[in-house]
Amino acid sequence: MQQIKSLNVIQAAKILAALYFVFGLAFAVLCVFLALVERGHLGHRGLAMAVLSPFFYGVAGFVLGAVFCWLYNLIATRFGGLELEITDLVQTRIQS
Repeated sequence: MQQIKSLNVIQAAKILAALYFVFGLAFAVLCVFLALVERGHLGHRGLAMAVLSPFFYGVAGFVLGAVFCWLYNLIATRFGGLELEITDLVQTRIQS
């Protein structure tokens, strides 16, 4: 068993920001599609939301990711980190 002792807050926050941006992009595409189906047009407000929402999601992902990683590091020092069991795939395939 190996344990994650701490997380690099900024690196993890960047990854989460990218994931949230992609999620926001998918959300924006879905909203645009639904608006076009329902009303037949998007409008200025809908267009602004579609363009800006991925960035809002990305920023929120970065900030919340940094906070959660920082909290993880605090809690992991007191209670221990997440434990992982890691296997070497090359060895596993040779033995099979």
